[in-house]
Amino acid sequence: MSSAEKILIPDPENLEMSYLLRLIRETDKSIFLTGKAGTGKSTLLRYISGTTKKKHVILAPTGISALNAGGQTLHSFFRLPFGPIPPGDTSLKNVLKRIRKEQRKLIRGLELIIIDEVSMVRADLIDAVDVLLRMIRGRMNQPFGGVQMLFVGDLFQLEPVVQRQDSELLSKFYTNLYYYGALAFYQNDPIIVELRKVYRQKDQVFVGILDRIRTGEATQEDIALLNQHTYQLNSKREDLSSDSFNITLTTRKDRARDINDKKLAELLGSPMTFSGAVKDDFPESALPTDLELSFKVGAQVMFVANDPNHQWVNGSLGYFEDYDPELGVASVQLENGDYCTVEPYTWENKKYKLNEETSSIEEEIIGRFTQIPLKLAWAITIHKSQGLTFENVTIDFCGGTFAAGQAYVALSRCRSLEGMVLLQPFRTYDIITRSEVVNYYQKAATESVFEDTLEESRALNLYTSACNCFNKGDLEQAVSLLSEALVTKNLLDHPRVRKMLMQKLYQLISVIDLIKKENKKEQEREEKFKSLSQEFVEMGDQCLEEIAGEHAALRSYDKALLLCPNNAKALARKAALYRNSGASIDAIELLQPCYEELFRSRDFSLELGLAYADIQKFDRSFDVLSRLQAIVDDDVDLLQALVNVTTELGYKEHTKRYKTRLTRLKKKK
Repeated sequence: MSSAEKILIPDPENLEMSYLLRLIRETDKSIFLTGKAGTGKSTLLRYISGTTKKKHVILAPTGISALNAGGQTLHSFFRLPFGPIPPGDTSLKNVLKRIRKEQRKLIRGLELIIIDEVSMVRADLIDAVDVLLRMIRGRMNQPFGGVQMLFVGDLFQLEPVVQRQDSELLSKFYTNLYYYGALAFYQNDPIIVELRKVYRQKDQVFVGILDRIRTGEATQEDIALLNQHTYQLNSKREDLSSDSFNITLTTRKDRARDINDKKLAELLGSPMTFSGAVKDDFPESALPTDLELSFKVGAQVMFVANDPNHQWVNGSLGYFEDYDPELGVASVQLENGDYCTVEPYTWENKKYKLNEETSSIEEEIIGRFTQIPLKLAWAITIHKSQGLTFENVTIDFCGGTFAAGQAYVALSRCRSLEGMVLLQPFRTYDIITRSEVVNYYQKAATESVFEDTLEESRALNLYTSACNCFNKGDLEQAVSLLSEALVTKNLLDHPRVRKMLMQKLYQLISVIDLIKKENKKEQEREEKFKSLSQEFVEMGDQCLEEIAGEHAALRSYDKALLLCPNNAKALARKAALYRNSGASIDAIELLQPCYEELFRSRDFSLELGLAYADIQKFDRSFDVLSRLQAIVDDDVDLLQALVNVTTELGYKEHTKRYKTRLTRLKKKK
């Protein structure tokens, strides 16, 4: 019977599962939860969502995956566009505007974000989420704005679907487009928790074959063993088709549709039609089954929802037996021979909202879909079989696999080798894996890493508590907490040491007060120098405007920089003079050292970008100018420069976009 594996949570024999639950409960460290097929990732996700005390949301890349996970799509929650979002793209400014006040409050209160099926999420989407969380939560220096992230999925099964033109654009910014390629993870990788205990298959020989196919290490012996189950060699093929529930997994949608249509046509009797109903907001792409269903008595069907009475689960197979129009219920024979009554089922499309009174995160139903929870199931695509388990499976690769992990997904749907039939012999090149994914999984955490992470978290919590006590003036408690944190050097428990530390802390408070006073004086001096520096910039500008005196202007800008070395305007003006005299390289050498500090200055970044363009380093010019464009409002000179640079680089789509904005801006003026 195809059913959900019974998984005990927490499972005392599952080391990785136990540590994962502790990491979520005791730390704020971001985590990648992964594991081979049948290790209970989805079941564990539901357990975490149902038991964690942290304010959280569950997000997923598609409507179907969000429906299955009981959450909301990533795009709808963050109002993200569906196209690529390269770093620095100005579209994020518009995204931020679309996020309403109530949604911002919800996001600020989050402690945990779970993203399911993360293998299908591109790196640029992760970076967009990172930027939005930092900005909305006001924590620009903390990855994901300080929210703990739990990424769930198996990178060996599903990979991001990226159009060729999108891939060409994003490849300029990312070395790979899997979620972990995001710039947000620079020096901040999530801890990888790889579940290893398989609950689906009990045959360790089969489990070993699947493991090696998953990582692209299958042997000729593995392939030979699989090929003993091809159609030509399998004597039980006819029995599987006629006497047992058997489902075909195929790479192509049209092949699955043709099989279902042919099998349905072979049955005697008239078809019975079931019309579903959509209410309010429920996208067609998220429908778990067809809006119009047509069955005959004896049709093989699959359940697409879990039964509250536990007679079947999502993915169970059965034979359609009858329909009572008066009662509005269908009768289905299950794989175990039992008959069950199937009523129309209502799926709910949800979004998250914040309860202002309780500050809790709640689900709001924004749409419903009602239909008999069945679909024809003599055949389904390998993609749609994700997460399901079957006793008897026929696998049709239709001439070969075409996506990474496709063969592994198909084979791992089978509970055993005995219940599997291959329509064509399995070939080595049907195994498609990504070497970068294999390398990434080498970083999976060990028990010592788990313990170090938990110990570090405990210490950080103690340090934080000690700092809070120190800020409140409770020095004795602060010292006590510091002593507990420094367990490896437990000298602070000694009374003399504690007394000395308290004296030092009191001295530190006095020093801090003195430093504050000196800092205030220093700030006043700096403000005065800045003011004088700006006056010299204005004098230089007057020299250029009134007497065209470039040398006099240059002397004024040098005086401005002597008073304030990081005066962005003075640097920009001086660079402009260098450029006008043909010394663009000197302009770059002047500006580049200060770029990261002053890149937000319009004049500064514009001059640097133009200088790079002067020496035909158009890619560097584009980096500088496009970053500036993401910060400042529309600017004629900047847009014209971007048009010129993108034209040189051959970025046609960028050029077209900048020209359109430039034309609109000129008309407006």
